[in-house]
Amino acid sequence: MKKTLKIGGGILAVIIVLLLVAPFFINLNSYKGLIAEKAKEATGRDLVIDGDISLSLLPIPSVSVEGIKFGNAAEGSAANMAEVEKVKVKVALMPLLSGKAEVKSIELVKPTIILEKLPDGKGNWDISTGGTTETTEATPAPAESGASKFDLSIEGASITDGTLVYRDLTTASEQRVENLNVDLSLDSLQGPFKATGGVTAIGMPLGFDIAVGRLDPAQPMPVNVTLKVEDANATVGFSGQADLKAAETADQPIVTGKLTGKGDSVAKLIAVLTGGKAEEGPLAQAFALDGDIVAGKTAADLKNFTASLGDMNAKGSVAAKMGETTTVDANLAMGRLDLDKLMPVKAAETSEAAPAASTEPVPAGTFSLPEGINANANVTVDQVVYQGNSIDQVKVVAALADAKLNLTELSAQLPGATKVKLGGTLQAQNGQPAFAGGLDLNAGNLRALIDAFAKGAVDSVPGDRLRSFALNSRVTFTPSQVALSDL
Repeated sequence: MKKTLKIGGGILAVIIVLLLVAPFFINLNSYKGLIAEKAKEATGRDLVIDGDISLSLLPIPSVSVEGIKFGNAAEGSAANMAEVEKVKVKVALMPLLSGKAEVKSIELVKPTIILEKLPDGKGNWDISTGGTTETTEATPAPAESGASKFDLSIEGASITDGTLVYRDLTTASEQRVENLNVDLSLDSLQGPFKATGGVTAIGMPLGFDIAVGRLDPAQPMPVNVTLKVEDANATVGFSGQADLKAAETADQPIVTGKLTGKGDSVAKLIAVLTGGKAEEGPLAQAFALDGDIVAGKTAADLKNFTASLGDMNAKGSVAAKMGETTTVDANLAMGRLDLDKLMPVKAAETSEAAPAASTEPVPAGTFSLPEGINANANVTVDQVVYQGNSIDQVKVVAALADAKLNLTELSAQLPGATKVKLGGTLQAQNGQPAFAGGLDLNAGNLRALIDAFAKGAVDSVPGDRLRSFALNSRVTFTPSQVALSDL
């Protein structure tokens, strides 16, 4: 027994020594030419390996390749479509003996990938084979009984300091995603997948957690995505499913699920997005949003939508259909809207005189309403607080079509038992907004109405005056004039 153990130990020691020494006698760099040749045949592009190709067998077999460059399309703006500083692949040893490649990990260090829309409208990712092939059909050979099958599985992958660039050479535009760091785990090449990491997009650092179910065209796959704006302590998330098969149709939903978001301060989030400084004020309040979303190629619906800013809350829905003319229907209901909090009035500087009214003519403007969009909006607010006064039962019903905004109703209950209703049409005239419509106002106590918004303005008017008041007229508005007619 002892003799057998000694023999076995000796054999194992020899194997370990061979595994340690073998990489020094195997020069993989001699295969660079063959690798480049095969890549050229398969893609028609040049593949250059500037660095070393090294092999290690212990403690786990691994291959490292440094300085990889993959050529770009001839019409591209850069010499290479992809460059990777280093690639390292680790493979489990024992499964190789049974004809299975079990990749433990793939590490990409500083990859840079450039995707370009070429001047002819094609993408540089459209890769054709370099050589010509015969078009004659070949009858596939029957599978041999007991033929071995080589299986491949990948447990994980990582990207360190990656960069992704998209360029549209037809419009000379560019978008960049930088500082991409990802840890990816997967049960198989078909999923499920999990990825965590960070990235800088549109100049903003983002963290992310992504979980995707098994890729199966026959049925929807689960999708969970969370984006984190660390500097603003804000998150946006989606939890639902994606139907890959529906992407082939125009009328089926591709994405279905729940959209969520929250953060400590809208002001902080805006500062991160714009690169500015977060200011104290009405937007320096916590926010949250939640809603059910269904979206496809040509339509999207957001239902059961709720949003909050501080102690203000709103709920509603939005439905959109895209096409030659985009149609949008929106409904929003709010309980209380405190404009005094959102737009605080700053104290006037007593040391400075008020500027004199300008007599200059109104300059030509660029005001316009969008064409190709038909939109309907229905907004209600139970109470609006303005200058300490309560404006109740606010309602706005409007429709946008043919670059005109038709205001069906703008109504409210004002102080002094006053009801007001406005309707009409807003459109662009010579680059300026122009409104024409009708105004209906009934005040039970005109004095209370005026005093609410211009304190003390009618103190000199006898107390038995300025009681009830009614007005029904046509109204027109431009930046230089407001006119009432047909009184």
